[in-house]
Amino acid sequence: NSNHHDRRRKRHRTDAQPMQLPDLTPELWFAKFLIVHAVDSTKSMTKVSPFVIARELEKIIGKSYAAKKLQTGDIQIEVQTRLQSSTLLSLNRIADVSVTVSEHRTLNIIKGVISEHDLLDCSNTEIEEGLKDQGVVRAQRIVMRRDGKEVPTKHVVLSFQLHKLPTDIKAGYINCPVRPYIPNPRRCFKCQRFGHGSQACRGRTTCPKCADTDKNHTVETCQNKIKCANCNGNHPVYSRSCPQWQQEKDILRIKATENITYREAKTKFEFGKKGGYAAVARRGATPPTKSVETQTSGPLLQAPQTQEGPVESSPPLAPAARMGSQEIVTTASAEVDGVLSVWDGLTGSSVQTDTHNMELDDDDCMSQKSSSSLPSSSNPRAPSQKKEQQEKQGGRGR
Repeated sequence: NSNHHDRRRKRHRTDAQPMQLPDLTPELWFAKFLIVHAVDSTKSMTKVSPFVIARELEKIIGKSYAAKKLQTGDIQIEVQTRLQSSTLLSLNRIADVSVTVSEHRTLNIIKGVISEHDLLDCSNTEIEEGLKDQGVVRAQRIVMRRDGKEVPTKHVVLSFQLHKLPTDIKAGYINCPVRPYIPNPRRCFKCQRFGHGSQACRGRTTCPKCADTDKNHTVETCQNKIKCANCNGNHPVYSRSCPQWQQEKDILRIKATENITYREAKTKFEFGKKGGYAAVARRGATPPTKSVETQTSGPLLQAPQTQEGPVESSPPLAPAARMGSQEIVTTASAEVDGVLSVWDGLTGSSVQTDTHNMELDDDDCMSQKSSSSLPSSSNPRAPSQKKEQQEKQGGRGR
């Protein structure tokens, strides 16, 4: 009886202890995306046979990796384990080419936003130190300009060295929900185009109000009719109502929420803009000749096929077409489907599809259907005429 009583007491003490959760510290993180760059510019990776590179990589890290060639000629490799990552980072030669392997500049870092009034008096350094054990490597508070003065907001952009954005973090005793960070489109202040800065711009100086490219023209003295340099609309180039700005915002939203490159996000956006899988299925099968872009774009552009034909329902392929359908805009921030767009407190609107082109596509489909049914219905009276002839022949036989 005494032994049974002791076992009950031990079990009670064990149940009373707090539950131990796994320690998900930054030590578990590793760089999944790596860039292989040839040291000698005359011996780039593009001049090496892809079969040779694949065999060399398989000898070093095995088969569980994904690789693709970049426009720069470098090779981007996605690995699955810490050992693969550390092995590749110490690599200095592939075949007969001297290489350097480095971590991808952006894909290994994922950004999120927290919004807490209780952290307004905390500096960026204090927040970084307090959240370091949760994978945070950088904290940047968002500042807004009002009446020429910088006013700090409750929104803080956090950079995580994690493979997946956490849903929430603990800032001391406060539980803070984390939302994906979606930056505004980057616009060049010289040529007014999106995607680059003025320091690396090779374009002509363009007025942001009227799109004038005259060297003697200045925006301060501009009296011309307002015209957008990107879409030719009757608004300045910095207007948030510009369709081009909204499109760039939607692409950045896909890039942030799915943690993919800008090029991949743009490809996905363009495919979703055409209507997704359902519209492609309605238009019918594509011709046998395909463009190079479709061949190299990967499985994202391939509609799943079954024995019964293409899938009619649209999968969640184009979030940009759904995100932004409902906007909750406040003076400091805006939320779209749980995703926070910051800096200016405004979000991009939903994707505007080209309804004119969609109508043409539908008409084309209808004309194809009608033309395909012509052989079977070109002579609807043929069966009745044949029957009459048979009756006449029967009468003569009698």
